[in-house]
Formats: sequence, structure tokens, C-alpha cells
Amino acid sequence: MKRSQTVYIVSALLVLIVLTFVYLYRQSFYPEDDFYFSEFKKVTSKEVPKSAKIISKDISSLDLHGDYCSACAIKVSLDDYSSLYDELMGDARMSKSNEIVRSDQLDKVMKNFSYDDITIGFTRVDSLELDSYYYIGFMNDKTTIAVSVCDI
Repeated sequence: MKRSQTVYIVSALLVLIVLTFVYLYRQSFYPEDDFYFSEFKKVTSKEVPKSAKIISKDISSLDLHGDYCSACAIKVSLDDYSSLYDELMGDARMSKSNEIVRSDQLDKVMKNFSYDDITIGFTRVDSLELDSYYYIGFMNDKTTIAVSVCDI
């Protein structure tokens, strides 16, 4: 193989490695909406409603142990809001809660809202993840839901 071909192949591999690193770095600080939809499912054990749109989101950086907090506000249709509310009211795994464990991420997501806008919230304790906090709050506009996850 000629020297110029070797240089070309090594350069191409280096560019590929750098682009992969940049992509992974970006994903860890700015995850796509699918990440927040999976957080929704983690909290509720329900599929995300078809009408769901992320309107605000934030995530902390991972620490050395993989601990993080994330939060998002999701806009859904009136029907999806009511259906989800009714399903969670009847779900024995969910606990109705007026207490909100605030995080920097949830504060950032709620900056365009007031915590007083949340009419009812639910928490879920995962027996396998006792150090985790899963929360979903229903806002008084009947279309917005706040979701917060802290895996610590």
C-alpha cells in the first residue's frame, strides 16, 4: 500500500472517531425527544400518547456513578390528558402526591409555568431502584404534563 493511501485511511478513521465522540457527547447533554418519552414510560409504565409533544426539557450531566436528573413538559390533547389521568388514578403502583421534589432541571422546565399550576401529581417507587424519584404532574390547563426523573 502506498504511503498516501495509508495517510488517507488513517485520516478517515480519525475523522470517524472524532465525529462519533462529538455525537455521543451531544447526546449526553442534549438528548432527543425519544429519551424524554422513555422517561415518561419509566414514570408511568404507559406508552406515550400519540398527541404528545415535548415543549420544554432539561437534563443534568451524568456523574461518575451514572446518576442524573431529567425533566420535561409535555403537551397532549384534552382526551389524552383525561385518559392518562384516569389510568394513573386507578394504577396501584402510582401514589397521589401533593409534594414535589424539586430539582434544577424541573425548575428550568417550569420557568414558563408556576408550580401552583400543577393540580395533582403522582409518584412511583421502583422496588429495584429505591434511590430513584419518579414524578408526573398534571397542570390546570388540562393539556400539559410535567415529568421528572432523578436516578441517584
